[in-house]
Amino acid sequence: SIDMAWHAGIRVTLTGLASRVELNGSTGVVEQEMDKGRIQVYVDANCATKVRSQIIAVRPANLVINQSDEDSTSDSASSARVTPDNFAQRLSRARPGELLQLQPGVYRGSFKVTQDVHLMGAPGVVLESSDVDATLMVHSSGQVTL
Repeated sequence: SIDMAWHAGIRVTLTGLASRVELNGSTGVVEQEMDKGRIQVYVDANCATKVRSQIIAVRPANLVINQSDEDSTSDSASSARVTPDNFAQRLSRARPGELLQLQPGVYRGSFKVTQDVHLMGAPGVVLESSDVDATLMVHSSGQVTL
């Protein structure tokens, strides 16, 4: 299991990477502990540095825990695992910047995003529309990451 300091959902900044120097300074969310003492991190996309959102495994020495910042909701964002049964309700209650981790399954319905949110699907996630027009509608002036 993940050491208390590296629990799933904690916001981190990548630092000191030698083989992926372009990711140094990028932020992300801890997902889980991997083999060989590495930590799996969902890296946030950053248009300014052309970093794409991705999942990587790094040593704990290459992670710095982000401190809460009054000017940034992303540093205090949380993470939640969701299933097809609770996705619509959880999406409607998501906090700005929150990461929703979709577990494998078929998510049926028309879903509306109304705030900044990150949606990450595990292999086997299918969004299936119950509406002819749209499966996922984004009604947010902020950032939505899929």
